[in-house]
Amino acid sequence: MKHLIDITEWTKEELETVFSWTLTMKKHPDPGFKPLAGRSVALYFEKPSLRTRVSFDIGIQELGGNTTIVEQFMAGIGTRESVHDVANTLNGFVDAMVCRLFNHQTLHELRQWSDMSIVNALTDFSHPCQIMADVVTLKEIGLWNDGHFTLTWVGDPNNVLQSWLEMALFYPIKVIVSSPDIPTAFQSWFDDPRMKDRLTWIQNPKQAISLADVVYLDTWISMGQEDEAEARLAKYAAYQVNEEMTGYMQDHAVILHCLPAKRGQEVDDFTMNKFKPVIFRESENRLHVQKTILGYLLEPVRMAWFCSQFPQESTSPLVKA
Repeated sequence: MKHLIDITEWTKEELETVFSWTLTMKKHPDPGFKPLAGRSVALYFEKPSLRTRVSFDIGIQELGGNTTIVEQFMAGIGTRESVHDVANTLNGFVDAMVCRLFNHQTLHELRQWSDMSIVNALTDFSHPCQIMADVVTLKEIGLWNDGHFTLTWVGDPNNVLQSWLEMALFYPIKVIVSSPDIPTAFQSWFDDPRMKDRLTWIQNPKQAISLADVVYLDTWISMGQEDEAEARLAKYAAYQVNEEMTGYMQDHAVILHCLPAKRGQEVDDFTMNKFKPVIFRESENRLHVQKTILGYLLEPVRMAWFCSQFPQESTSPLVKA
């Protein structure tokens, strides 16, 4: 049984398989291919969601699976019922559980107490599905270069940055963090010998952006941080990526944003509109990569068979048709 809780629990070969299959299935859509027929997936949400909820729901249905939405007010995981009891209950109903949670540890507990595949659809700690969609996007637009590129993170270091750093353990990605300071939670990454000469902090955002192939943005006020809004807006005011700031970017560089964007805070209208094609391609790719993730976890042989029909485009060193 496989799960997607942290990118670091996977291998590079597994990641490459998902990326390859995602590109193949996106290029060759087949409404008759239903590898998840007879499979059911629970989508569990403690947090509000647009892209995650719709992309997983639609994607699983496109692959022939059944979905059911479970929200915190309904089940009350850890409050109304223990994690143990929720896990054992859903274990009798579904094959996988996709979770958008606050507490990352809950994912590990769900895995401990059930036989379901557990998929991390965002926690306060990490967001692996987003970064896997980002990689697919960079492959499509020609900036991936086998991981040989520089990504500049501008603003508040958070769960999305955490997953980018995890991805950088498998590829030669150089990461620049541009923020007023280095949060304590990320200091261990700067001390990690595996990231030597590949992770740097540059306080000046204009300098940091000028070195980037990819500039990455996210909101300064994540879900659950609303009480800190005033202080955060003041802290990161100089880090808004706007029309003036984009003038420091290299000509080939792009901006990615995991959305939702708070226009007028971390980004302005000009920048969002200029990079709209890549940002909303990035958003759409959540659908495509998550279909592959569920297919890989639940029906890898069927997925391998389908993608093997396009051998010049799709390879997997792990799963044979």
